[in-house]
Amino acid sequence: MNKVARNVLKQAKKRGQAVKYIVVPVPTTRCPCWSQAFQQPDSSWHEKNPTEPMCDERGYLPTESVSVDGHAFVLPYEAMSRKELQMYNHYIEKLGPVQYNDHLLLSPDLPENTKFLDWGGRTWHVYNPVAVPVGNDIGVWLALVRSE
Repeated sequence: MNKVARNVLKQAKKRGQAVKYIVVPVPTTRCPCWSQAFQQPDSSWHEKNPTEPMCDERGYLPTESVSVDGHAFVLPYEAMSRKELQMYNHYIEKLGPVQYNDHLLLSPDLPENTKFLDWGGRTWHVYNPVAVPVGNDIGVWLALVRSE
């Protein structure tokens, strides 16, 4: 972690919000229904085995999500001025289309495969995380967060 990231982390712990990152690991276990010949899941297998867990559309069994405590800044997108975050404008544009009530997540560290954020008594979906480099390291992470 570089000096900028350490400073953002220090400020996030001091002035930021306590959050829980919900990490959903990438599934790696194939479902028994997987058809090697057709390279797709076989739905008839699930009909014959209704007590077995359902797989995703790619034929992988679901994985358990993990909760990671952290500190970050969660800012209402509408309330921010482009002048306040001028140094991040290039990266903010990469976050994609913004909807009403979207927020911007500014985090010193973002666990890999973070899909959701628990904050303010609600669950937020994390969209398009972008690493903002400082030198050769990641300085901060930016992401668009939307209430579920």
